[in-house]
Amino acid sequence: MAVPESFDGIILVADDDVQIGKLIKKALEVEGFEVMVVTNGEEAMTAARHPRVKLIIMDALMPKVNGFEASEKIKKSLNPQVAIILLTAVYRQTRFKLKAKKEWGIDSFMTKPFDINELISEVKRLLRFPGYA
Repeated sequence: MAVPESFDGIILVADDDVQIGKLIKKALEVEGFEVMVVTNGEEAMTAARHPRVKLIIMDALMPKVNGFEASEKIKKSLNPQVAIILLTAVYRQTRFKLKAKKEWGIDSFMTKPFDINELISEVKRLLRFPGYA
């Protein structure tokens, strides 16, 4: 399903692994999304201020500012309405996920390595596209 014409948002991808950023960007663009890519949490916080950023795919461990700290600051003051998907290869425990949702404002988690089709489905679910519950 393509992006509805009524959706005028941007998806921000924040990952210090340039190849992962390119993969996600290309897959989302094929679906019709406009995508912006940054490589650290500091850049993510700056880019998140853009009024059209509606969803962020955030790597947990990045240089300068990690994904947890960046998510917390974005949700508390820079763009409180944005949805955030955290990509993590390390943090998998339920207890951690509950804390991250409550304290850092993270809406969803995906474990690395991830399935790109599952990521796209999760993006559409969080953006409340029809047919994605």
